[in-house]
Amino acid sequence: MDDKSFRALCTSVCRSKTSYGSHLEFPSKPELWQTLQAIGFDSTTAPDYVHREPKAEWLARLLDTHRDPSLIMGRFILASADTRRFMGREGAHVAFIDALNSVLSFNGIGIEIASGAPRFIEVEYNYKPFGSKSTNDDFAYIDTSELLRSPEWSSSVELRFKEAGRCRSNEAYLAGIVMLGSALETLLLGILLENPKGRQSATKAPHDNKGKIVPIFDWNLHSLIEVAHELRWIDRDARDFSHLLRDYRNLVHGGHQFSKNPAPPSQHTCQICWTVAEAAVNDIREHLKVAGLTG
Repeated sequence: MDDKSFRALCTSVCRSKTSYGSHLEFPSKPELWQTLQAIGFDSTTAPDYVHREPKAEWLARLLDTHRDPSLIMGRFILASADTRRFMGREGAHVAFIDALNSVLSFNGIGIEIASGAPRFIEVEYNYKPFGSKSTNDDFAYIDTSELLRSPEWSSSVELRFKEAGRCRSNEAYLAGIVMLGSALETLLLGILLENPKGRQSATKAPHDNKGKIVPIFDWNLHSLIEVAHELRWIDRDARDFSHLLRDYRNLVHGGHQFSKNPAPPSQHTCQICWTVAEAAVNDIREHLKVAGLTG
């Protein structure tokens, strides 16, 4: 691992950040030292804390003293990304892992959560210089072509995901997130329209003041997500994270942005929202296969 990546990882582990409105306080220097000892760091005393020295610089200086800095860094990253550190703060967990992966990918590795525990995986990183623009075909795309029977509805979903991809590739992250939310809403609405079984009896379906179910074209994204989960079209984790995407989609309203988080969405936030949309699409695809509604 090159020195630049090494120090960038130290920064990602140590800094405080706000993710999905959940404030995550990263460990103090003594807590960092305790974590290192727990994973077998072979030193009996922590180095002196230099007055006003940033935690990231202190951590890098400490890890540099190990006989194998990259090895101990790997163990430390997995310990820092442990799911138990983020109980009840799933959004912050996703943001933290995404920040780590944005650095690790330069070295052909990444982190995924398997059976509740983080592990390293091999990844392919397609580097694009900052500020470079994409062509119409040079952007990520979430394929939903087999999920809807209606060609018109399928095209509408496809258009939104492609627009989200173009925005993401051209650094229009707020617009990309808004389009991802629109794509997810259109997809869920189409799925529930084409597969109405259980929809009218769903307890999460919205009702008017007379107790009648609201016409489905008047359902908002919150209701679509909840009913899709109730009918087992999406799993619980996809439901929870989809609500986070919905919240960020609502940044299209200026008042919502400044009442929640005045900072504009970053590249990492857009990537997280993209991953959330992919998770929901994958759940729906798997449900269709189990139900025998697709190949």
